[in-house]
Amino acid sequence: MYSYVVAIRLTASMFFITAFASTFFVEPTVDTEKFTIQNYLNKTKQGIRELFKNTYIKKVSLYYIMIGSLTWVSVITFNMVLLSELKYTTSEIGIAVAVGRIANSILLFRLLHIGTFFTRKRTFILLPLILIIVYTPVICMTKWWAIIPVMGAMLVSGARWNILSHYTNAEFESKNRATAISALCMVIGLIFVAVVGMSGFIMEKFGGIRTIYTLLGLITVVTALPLGVHLGRIRK
Repeated sequence: MYSYVVAIRLTASMFFITAFASTFFVEPTVDTEKFTIQNYLNKTKQGIRELFKNTYIKKVSLYYIMIGSLTWVSVITFNMVLLSELKYTTSEIGIAVAVGRIANSILLFRLLHIGTFFTRKRTFILLPLILIIVYTPVICMTKWWAIIPVMGAMLVSGARWNILSHYTNAEFESKNRATAISALCMVIGLIFVAVVGMSGFIMEKFGGIRTIYTLLGLITVVTALPLGVHLGRIRK
């Protein structure tokens, strides 16, 4: 009765409607400085310098980049490949992703209401631990167990935006905060492109997408987890 063409057309229609509506938005007058390419480059340099202005912020920025990179590749690309490789049908993929997003949203927002749960120390240690638990065993997982790494990647990715960003942004000066956040996301995007580019060769030679997840789990063991434990021990 329905086909993917209907979904594509409805999505395109929503984009057109929102694009039209956004033409009526009015930006508040905040910046008195005229936009130029040179000013833009100077702002970008300031934001990048903000990421490395002292030893602690260097570590926090590196940790944020690690967590963002380890989750973004899965949420955007690898989750769909994993479900497809394990013979999920199109409708099963839609249901699995939708249920995963709803469950993660409820869980995150519920935990955010418990004011003392996501402390600074717990956040730095817990996020890589979740990735290790859900990523590393994927190479041995059968079809229906695959929902675990899919939901785990979405959970930590959501926590990166809603929880980890709280501790990261607090270290940046307000005048450079937006540019610093943009710089972090730009680095994550570059790593995303590199990882996805290399993944085809790895999957072809070493056993498919499940190998990629296990590699991501092992990378988390030797990079993000030790740094997270170290940051959690630093008194602020």
